[in-house]
Amino acid sequence: MLRVAVGLVVCAFLAKSQDTASIVQKVVARYTNLDGYRLEGSFETMSGGLDSARGVSSGTGKFVIEAAEKTRKLHIAFNGPVACMTIISNGSTTWTYLPKEKAYAKVEAVTDSGDDEEEQTDTDNPALNMYKLVVRAYSAFDKLASRAQLAREQDVKTAEGKVRCWVLEMKTPNRIEKDWIDQQTGLVLRSELDFTSQGVERFTFSLKRFETDMPPESEFAFTPAANVRLVDELDLPGRPAFIGRPAADFVLKNIDGEPMRLSDLRGKIVVLDFWATWCPPCRQELPVINKLAARLRDKNVVFLGINDEGASTVKSFNKKHEYTFTTLEDTNRKVHHAYQANAIPSVFVIGADGIVRKHFVGSREEPELLAAITAAQSR
Repeated sequence: MLRVAVGLVVCAFLAKSQDTASIVQKVVARYTNLDGYRLEGSFETMSGGLDSARGVSSGTGKFVIEAAEKTRKLHIAFNGPVACMTIISNGSTTWTYLPKEKAYAKVEAVTDSGDDEEEQTDTDNPALNMYKLVVRAYSAFDKLASRAQLAREQDVKTAEGKVRCWVLEMKTPNRIEKDWIDQQTGLVLRSELDFTSQGVERFTFSLKRFETDMPPESEFAFTPAANVRLVDELDLPGRPAFIGRPAADFVLKNIDGEPMRLSDLRGKIVVLDFWATWCPPCRQELPVINKLAARLRDKNVVFLGINDEGASTVKSFNKKHEYTFTTLEDTNRKVHHAYQANAIPSVFVIGADGIVRKHFVGSREEPELLAAITAAQSR
């Protein structure tokens, strides 16, 4: 009798584990194949002791995200306690608009926020962070599969009515996470993130709508009102200041597998260029980068491309276009995160003393890049 009971318990455990794994894979498949969509949601941050009545709401907000993922088109409308902003990208140009300031910036760059679940809480841009947390992170949901447990089933209220969801719970070194997953679609309709090592102790988002139809092209174009001014750079909340500060050191391998350390280049001007083969503004700028790298090679200037796509992709691309500048592999995106390269191309000009002298977001022409390098050399 005891053997039978134990066998039933083991079978139940295995069945539950298999169910959890299947749910995780359903989520990954859904988000990996997700292209056109529109979602509306709200969020809340909590701090001050989650295990007692001391928990205090430190901020609430709303957001709308529209995207055509395959063509890198994006429209985020974000309204939160520290920022109200709109980000629009048509796949080659990105506009960032601050309605309260009646100002916008336009750059030839596209968002590249990545899918690393351990880096979901960057603080440089709250609108892009929301995009990562609510959509992009779930393409890599299987990284958490071994930590996930099916806690229960529960209904979630949406604009279309109640939706039956699985509730998965998981723990990582930095947080405890709960996700409410639509049993029919595999989409995550609600999530709670309790952080164990950060000032914000809980972050919750809830979706009112999640439509998977392709948004119209008009959603990926920006036409400013007559009283809105164009500026060179916006004062974004929480934006990291790089200029005048030491460049973060790193070690990466080039596409031939040879390691390079940034600090070993002290005494030279270093130009870091974060780029990707799929990025139209990068493709526009790369011929200039390659030309300047060859021209300034004997003038104590080193160009380093930083790419996350893998050596074979870069080798094939560089061979086709006859690019000879050095490119380093950042497949785990650690250096991208260190330099907050959430839009590419991003270029950093680092002085011989290791201090960042110039930071560009978006493609630049030869005169502007050359002027920044010359200014760094004169210091």
